[in-house]
Amino acid sequence: MYKDLVSEFKHIYREHGKTTIAARAEAEQAADRISQHGYKNIFFAGSGGSITTIMAFAEIIKRLSDIPAYWEEAAELMVSNYKQLNQDSLVVIMAKTGTMIETVQLSAYCKEHHIPCIGFVMIDDTPVANQVAYKVMLDVESSPIRYLTLYYFVFRLLYNHGDFPDYESFCASLEQLPEALCHVLDAYDETAQGFVERYHEEPFQLWIYSGLNQGEALKYAADIAEELFRQKTQIMNAAEFFHGCLEIADDDTNIILLKSEGPTRVLDERVERFLRKYASKKLVVIDTAQFELPGVDDAYRGYFSPVILNVCIEELITNYMIERTGKSAATRRYYGIVDY
Repeated sequence: MYKDLVSEFKHIYREHGKTTIAARAEAEQAADRISQHGYKNIFFAGSGGSITTIMAFAEIIKRLSDIPAYWEEAAELMVSNYKQLNQDSLVVIMAKTGTMIETVQLSAYCKEHHIPCIGFVMIDDTPVANQVAYKVMLDVESSPIRYLTLYYFVFRLLYNHGDFPDYESFCASLEQLPEALCHVLDAYDETAQGFVERYHEEPFQLWIYSGLNQGEALKYAADIAEELFRQKTQIMNAAEFFHGCLEIADDDTNIILLKSEGPTRVLDERVERFLRKYASKKLVVIDTAQFELPGVDDAYRGYFSPVILNVCIEELITNYMIERTGKSAATRRYYGIVDY
């Protein structure tokens, strides 16, 4: 019934993965220059799908380093007058088009106020690309492969700061990730199709996450389910679930729990126990621990939960939803259509 996405994505992961790995020096050299210059804190900033992709890296830094790290909506960062944001900061922007007004204004703000800013961009010679102090190109075609460049950059910063001495070992696993993600495609393809068949007309979905998985939960709920398919959604932190949200959980509610592999997994497991007892009929659990990642050291796979989820949700579920519903970016009512 559905077109063959797996073969298409496997080809992209393998070919674009090789190109991205071969270009790792670009991200590393940017990290080295920034480390040499020095910084006292890091702000990851963006809007829409861009901020959701880089959220996890602020959390990773918090776990591995004493470097203060934050993620912020680009527009809010500019108007909030945070005392922590100054010339000793590093602002990290990810920009898909390089023309979105929030990131254009933020990169201009950083330039005007002499705040070091690095832009991870997919299109060169755009307002964002031309305004940032440091620039690294990202893969244009593949969302999972874009993660690789960000991993190289962030973990190189941590290595330079003395927080992650096993950087080269980590990179050896990172080189195996594109092929490992091909195994994720095979493992989840049928499940993704089943999800779409059962839930493509759900009026409401509750997405629950913890730890590094916040960005991927928000990306699908807001930037895909709501924006493309006009399904109403809510995202909820697993620890916060028991402070109000549990009262809307029942067998009539489609609930998607994204189980992490790191220290917050215990929070996900607590939610899962409750939901299997009281709201199991439309419960979907996506557990990144269920996927084999050949060649990836178990010591590092917890850092890769977001990219595994990206394959399952953004690559497979989203594209099958587009095919099943006939809705897509081309059928949006407001975004890019009306002035706001």
